[in-house]
Amino acid sequence: MHCVDCHFSIDNHGDGTLYGEVRAATAVDCVDCHGSIAQKATLAFSGNASSDSFKASGTPFGPRFVVRRGKVIQQSSVDPDLKWDVVQVADTLDPDTHANASLAHTIQKDGTSWGIVPDDMSRLAHGKDSMSCYSCHTAWAPSCFGCHLPMRANENRKNLHNEGGPTRNWTGYNFQTLRDDVFMLGHDGAVKKGRVAPVRSSETLTPASAFS
Repeated sequence: MHCVDCHFSIDNHGDGTLYGEVRAATAVDCVDCHGSIAQKATLAFSGNASSDSFKASGTPFGPRFVVRRGKVIQQSSVDPDLKWDVVQVADTLDPDTHANASLAHTIQKDGTSWGIVPDDMSRLAHGKDSMSCYSCHTAWAPSCFGCHLPMRANENRKNLHNEGGPTRNWTGYNFQTLRDDVFMLGHDGAVKKGRVAPVRSSETLTPASAFS
């Protein structure tokens, strides 16, 4: 898939409103194409930028989406010969055939009940209204601590970086900060309805005294 296979129309050209950041202007959400445990895809924008249907949205090679026998088929935006089935979350809830997906999507707040879609969605440990899909479905998430290292000023020591030579601002490689295993979750901004999502720290690890 290419970026334009998900982000087309409003996501590319905007909706006429000036947003504080690019991601705040996205109209398409995961559930629009993949559906949820409660229903299959609506093929309608549910993001903050619009609520229009994109079922009739086209590509240079024909309609972007076709629904046949309950399956959603998507046409690639860049390859005329490439199409694929868009997996529906509702089709992955059978504990016998999709145990991991069923557990992840239907686990309830008691920590033991799973495998069925409850009538009362508030019983779920996390629903689509309280947690973003990419909180779990993310390939990788960089952390601050791999780049923002503690620095000491006025040391006049040999630089530990590859370029070598002396340095006035010495940065050591602290095992407590050089790591990539930090994965943080928090509440997103109001434009994303405050759902849980991956977050990063805005704290700088370079002490203010280093510049004094």
